[in-house]
Parts: sequence; structure tokens; C-alpha cells
Amino acid sequence: MLISVNEKEIDTKKVVLVNSLDKIKNDEKYAFIAYNWDDVNKAKLHSNISIIIFAEDSDSKKSIIEINNNSPALIIINKFLAEKLITFTNQKVSIELSLDFEDILLENIYMTYKGKNSKDTIVLTAHYDATGSTNGMFSKGIIDNGSGVAIVLELLQKTIENNSNSNMDIIFSFVNSEEQMYLNILGSKFFNQFLKEDYNNILNIKLDSLGEKNVETIYFGMSGDINNDSLIEHIQNSFNDMFILENVDYYPSD
Repeated sequence: MLISVNEKEIDTKKVVLVNSLDKIKNDEKYAFIAYNWDDVNKAKLHSNISIIIFAEDSDSKKSIIEINNNSPALIIINKFLAEKLITFTNQKVSIELSLDFEDILLENIYMTYKGKNSKDTIVLTAHYDATGSTNGMFSKGIIDNGSGVAIVLELLQKTIENNSNSNMDIIFSFVNSEEQMYLNILGSKFFNQFLKEDYNNILNIKLDSLGEKNVETIYFGMSGDINNDSLIEHIQNSFNDMFILENVDYYPSD
């Protein structure tokens, strides 16, 4: 059986079910049972693994299927179902996936404060969706990313109250579907394509997960022509070296 999702074909006919990457051979197709996220990430590097089955340590009866065009399909199941599957390891099995699709309208929200030069813009961005409970972990929606939304709203209010005289447009944007990045429907990706049609130069500053107590590290990332050393210097000066800085590149909506 072949299942086509987002232009990706998942071969689920006669795959070998294994729970160890050491058992992977080049002449077979596999379904791999993983017990931790390190093994999930390692399994994604194997081109002949069609499906990764993550055995979540929970009693949830809900299974989650994540599809990404550049890596194997990921199925998250509870520990009881995983125990049943383990009895079939090292055997060829057929896995049937039942997927229901529904068209959903997702919206970005933005406001433009016009400047003197409307061909350049600074964009202040925060995503407003949250995950709740995913993969056995709980996300604090008030932090991720109610905090970013609150700051962008505060900056919008201050800009209007102060009647700021800007040389360029200032856009205050709230994007959707940041947390659903595996579906390749990032609201920020769509919004950035929209901005490119109207502006020559764009500086987009994304605010995410700020203000949590007992945090010593600021995570930051960048793309384009931004100078890394200059950005670090500005962050350190702003916070008087109160935080450890760590450069990361895995936030999809940056």
C-alpha cells in the first residue's frame, strides 16, 4: 500500500519492523520503533526507514501522525500499543494508516504603521498558536507564545501613543501555525512571501517564549545579512551580560 500525503509517498507494504538501528540493512524497507527522541532523530537519517513509530510513555489513546516531505512519517503511539507491536519485531509487516483530511482556514493578523519610506520595513512578529500537550510534554501557552504576543501588542500601543516618526514602515504581525511546522504550513512563511511583494528591504524580529522565571539562557538565531557579532553585542549591552547567549537555527518561523 502506498499513501500519498503532501506529495510524499509512504511505502507501508511489507516493511520490516525493528526496534534497533543496528538491525537496519540497505536491501530492506523498515518501520522503526523508537523509545526516545534521540533515536527518532537518528532514524530520520536512514533513507530506507519509511515509518518511525515513537512509543510515548503515556496512557493516551490518541495516536498522532506527523508527515514531513524530507523525512520518514512519524507515528506517535502509547506504551500499551507499543508493547503489542514489539512482539512482531524482526518480521515483515504491513501497516495501514487511515488519514482524514479537512480544509482549515488559518489566519495571520497584522497592522502597518506607515513611515516615510514605504519600500523598507521593520517587522515585529509573534506566533499566537500553542501546542498544549504534545509528545507527552506540556507547553506553557502563556509563555509560548502569549509572552511574544503581549510584547508586540505593547510595542504597537507605545508606537501609536508616542506618534513615532519612522523612516520606514513598522509592521506588527501575529502569525499562525508555527507549532505545526511538520505540515509545512507555517503562517510566517506565507506572510514573508507576502511582504516580499511590497518591500525591498525587510528586517523581521521574532519574539518567542520570553519572561519565564529562572531562565539563564537567551536563544537567538538569524538569517540574511545580519552580522552575528553585532547582534550579540547589542543583546549583551541590553541585558548587561545577565544571560548566557546561545545561537540556534531550528526555529522555523525566525
